[in-house]
Amino acid sequence: MRKTFLTLTALFVATLASAQVDSEKQIDLRAKTSNNTSASASFHGMYNGNAQLGQVSKLPVRSLLYPGATTKIYVRVVSFFDQNKKHADVGYLSDDRPQVRHQVEDMISRGIDGAVVDWYGTQRPEHAQVPVVFKEEAEDHSPFTFAISYDRGAL
Repeated sequence: MRKTFLTLTALFVATLASAQVDSEKQIDLRAKTSNNTSASASFHGMYNGNAQLGQVSKLPVRSLLYPGATTKIYVRVVSFFDQNKKHADVGYLSDDRPQVRHQVEDMISRGIDGAVVDWYGTQRPEHAQVPVVFKEEAEDHSPFTFAISYDRGAL
């Protein structure tokens, strides 16, 4: 009886250990295949080839430069998603503060030093707050920096 009990106990412990490993593998697989971008959860890709949500390398862009490089790396932000729906629905508005915060944090996680945000001028008041929100988020995420680019339509 004692031998059977020990065998069953060992079997139970082995089963628990196996379940733990399977659970960790599922968590690891989920972490490695789920969306790790700042794209909206409701974005499902576009007809023009813009991919749906997924896993994108977090390899810092800086690692592509030569060792010791001090080059600053900036991205251009074209922020024209608004309530007017003149552009594709990407699941967010360009002046949505939590979305911009998520975008800035995502850029930082990929080794980006700053953002250059398009400004469309006074002719496009629906976009007026976008540069303001990006500036404030950049200030909250120092040393991330911010610049404005006059869009051709603004001049």
